[in-house]
Amino acid sequence: KAGSSYIVTNTGTINSSSATVVDEFANSAMKAVKYLAYAENNTTTNRYMVEITGLNVGSTLLITQYGEVNNAVLGTFTMAKVGANIQLSYTDSGASAGNTSTVTVIRTILS
Repeated sequence: KAGSSYIVTNTGTINSSSATVVDEFANSAMKAVKYLAYAENNTTTNRYMVEITGLNVGSTLLITQYGEVNNAVLGTFTMAKVGANIQLSYTDSGASAGNTSTVTVIRTILS
């Protein structure tokens, strides 16, 4: 059986230093996922980019991050199975109401 793939782009503003879900999709929709994730602080010139991949193996989600490029530590991306979904979250280490970051993720799924 041939698989299929598709690409989705999401952008959002982060104004909290708590983990914020920046992308979510049904666990059953994927065998593997690849993200290109980008964060930019809206009050400085600080930027951060990383590639994140995940492999869905039964009840386990195997993940790795690579290709990290940044000019300052802005935060961290995490990916996890939550109920019937896969969530990609971003935790901004310095975000607040007056110090926000814009996060853009491009998701490619192999289903």
